[in-house]
Amino acid sequence: MRRMFLIILILAAGHPAGWAAGSLQPMPPVAGVEFSVPEGERRAVLLPLQDRVGDSHLALETAAAFRQALSAVAFLKDPAVVRDAMRRLRARNVRDISPAQLETLFAELQAEWLFAPTLHEASEGLVPTVILSAQVFRAGEEDVTWAGFRSTSGLERRRVLGRGIEVDLEPVLQRAVNDLVQDYAREALIRGAAGCRLTRKAHAPGFRRESLDPAQLGRVAVIPFDASTGARGAVNAEMLTALAMAELYRHGVRVALPTMVSETLRRRRNMIPGELGPEARLALFNTHDVDQIFTGMIEVFDSQGGIEPKPAVEFGARLLAAENGKILWMDGLFEDGWTRKRLFLTRRTFAGGRLAESMMHAIVTGALIPVDNPTPQAAPPLAQAKGSRP
Repeated sequence: MRRMFLIILILAAGHPAGWAAGSLQPMPPVAGVEFSVPEGERRAVLLPLQDRVGDSHLALETAAAFRQALSAVAFLKDPAVVRDAMRRLRARNVRDISPAQLETLFAELQAEWLFAPTLHEASEGLVPTVILSAQVFRAGEEDVTWAGFRSTSGLERRRVLGRGIEVDLEPVLQRAVNDLVQDYAREALIRGAAGCRLTRKAHAPGFRRESLDPAQLGRVAVIPFDASTGARGAVNAEMLTALAMAELYRHGVRVALPTMVSETLRRRRNMIPGELGPEARLALFNTHDVDQIFTGMIEVFDSQGGIEPKPAVEFGARLLAAENGKILWMDGLFEDGWTRKRLFLTRRTFAGGRLAESMMHAIVTGALIPVDNPTPQAAPPLAQAKGSRP
């Protein structure tokens, strides 16, 4: 009862003008950077949570956790005002509306930026796991301002003799939400530059036609990934699409607004995930100044629960030139959570989302490794390029 009262209190708190009342709470220290957010950048909108779990109570808790965490860095618009504006646009997911509708939403809400979160997975089980992502869109900008991804489990903080294990979903979810919001504060709101907490070495670049420089790639549109992972294929594909946007952002790549992509695909009736017809590709190039296309397919996403989870993930990705459809790079990878384990069972990964994040970081980093005299590399067999096991 106390928890439900807290959720209702958080969602109901609002200023008469539509902005949340109360002073901002201080953020934790960020690598010696003094916390300072200009007044004009504090007016924000937390968009309705996209729930892919299907638990209304859990979704309410997650939305309340995001609102509480974001209140540390922004004045948030009253949720009722936001819901009314979304209803007028007949929109449930801001990523599916047109760029013109997005600007209308900004004008109605009088906000500087929108925070769009998604709950991809939340599982209690023996080891609770959570997968979250979010993107930030800023008024008047045609690129994603920030994209983030967080996956964790109850074993994430396990230490010697089993200390630090979390057996309840609620603290794991709260930690994931706080970490994701702090990622945004560190990477965009305070520093204004992308950052990455992952330190994994780059994967071999697979097939690469030429050296790829993030600064010279121009605007990259992430097309929804395809999936062949069973009943939750669409959820897994959406998760990997969000992960791709986050990883490209971390590497300094300009990521096109999802609204541009969704509008173009819808108008050209190009609705097959992972694929892009020539008409839609040229429309992105000519209408929205998209230079490159990034997409792929996820073939395995198995969380494999238990006391010692051993997730398995397999996917492939490719980068195409928007002007002519030429494949510039393609690669694939299969790993399980224990592929990279070391002495004393260290460096194991227990969450499927975290494993996917590590793999995406490795192959994108490998694709963008500079070379002095680039020469086309032999393309791998098709199955391997798509991410199949050796």
